[in-house]
Amino acid sequence: MDKQKTGQPYIGFADGNKMDFPELIQEKRSRMKIFMVDAEKDLPVKKITLLLKMAIAILEKK
Repeated sequence: MDKQKTGQPYIGFADGNKMDFPELIQEKRSRMKIFMVDAEKDLPVKKITLLLKMAIAILEKK
């Protein structure tokens, strides 16, 4: 489900399979999850900030 297929922007997370967040979508690639962004609405800054903090915490554990 990339932007070309849906027409919607998204934020992709490598190692997203290690992230537990209900709005992340598992793609065909086993490590990737994506967070869809509605181009017609304001960015959900709090959710994006939380997701980025989760992703950084996973990277720091490596």
